Amino acid sequence: MSTIDTGLFIKEYQARSCLWDVGNINYCNKLKRAKALKEISDIFSIQVVQVTKKINYLRSYYSKEYSKCKSSARSGSRLDDVYESPWPFYNHLSFLSSVVNPRSSQKEIDVCEKVIISRKRQRDVGEETILRQTPMSSQSTASDTKQDSSYYFCLSLADELKSLPRGLQRECKIEFHRVLDHFATIAENQNSNGTFVSTELSEKK
Repeated sequence: MSTIDTGLFIKEYQARSCLWDVGNINYCNKLKRAKALKEISDIFSIQVVQVTKKINYLRSYYSKEYSKCKSSARSGSRLDDVYESPWPFYNHLSFLSSVVNPRSSQKEIDVCEKVIISRKRQRDVGEETILRQTPMSSQSTASDTKQDSSYYFCLSLADELKSLPRGLQRECKIEFHRVLDHFATIAENQNSNGTFVSTELSEKK
């Protein structure tokens, strides 16, 4: 990690805003984020886990320095006494100022949750539209099959979810939506390519 040009690393990180900008449409897209991390790892010939560690270090250190600067400015100190970060990469990371703060983690979770829910609603609307356009006989069969499998599966999950503490219930819901969103993205990519690949088989390979 010591041989990496940190200034260049930061530029590559900044160029891939899906890794840091909660307003980016692909911020909650795991496939897009994984691709961006892989691109950086290829540029610097390091493992993806090393890229993630360096990003986390840079964000953490910048957050600490940013908090010091803000606290010093709010304290009413004289201009000469206002804290200025001596860290050489502080200004390089100024693009993080709008996303790095004490509530940033919760903000990121809330944003992803809203995106996931929005996409789920879009899929539900699309499914409802298809069912409305399906003949009654086919529609009845689809409804029966849905209730026999997915419907009762979700009901079984509901009982287990209720048994969890309220705080964990929310985290579980977010994670469940992320999993659904992940496979929905895979399905969209497979449909666009005109192929279907079993994730189970691909993982075994």
